[in-house]
Amino acid sequence: MFPLPIITLVPFAYPDYPQDVVQRFIESSSKMIGSLDVTLTVTAPVVVADDAEEVRRQIRDADSDLIVALLVTWVEAPNLVATLRDFFGRPLLLWSHTTYREGDEIITLGPIPAAGVIRETLEEMEVRFKFIYGPPDSAAVGEQIASSARVASAVRARSERYQSDPYHESLCRAGPSEAGT
Repeated sequence: MFPLPIITLVPFAYPDYPQDVVQRFIESSSKMIGSLDVTLTVTAPVVVADDAEEVRRQIRDADSDLIVALLVTWVEAPNLVATLRDFFGRPLLLWSHTTYREGDEIITLGPIPAAGVIRETLEEMEVRFKFIYGPPDSAAVGEQIASSARVASAVRARSERYQSDPYHESLCRAGPSEAGT
């Protein structure tokens, strides 16, 4: 039996949006991920550049299989890069919220335009990541997160297994001709 995948949810937001709405989005997102049969750690939100250092420490301490960068509002790309740059070699999922309904109104806090800027930034930096978008009550979003977490966990477990396997290590060092292939 495999252990539960470990996810670190890193919420990103902008300081000029209503913080009660931002917090509600973060809570609904973390609640949805927590229901996915995973182990979940939620960091403090990154709202301003000064938040990056503490959140980097929280990510390191969580030692997760998958990092989910959650965009609930417009986000300054430098804040995301400063927060996640030490983890760009690890599995990363960029999740953007979309719009939400308040009564008869459809409202956005700008996460989709932010996602466009951040996607371009990460692509220019040649960071490997997966991008998804949608609200936390979307079954498709939940399945994509769960699937990404399972894959990241399996890859990590396989990597750790082979790192401690002397036979595998000798094959890797020997090269194809010496390994009998």
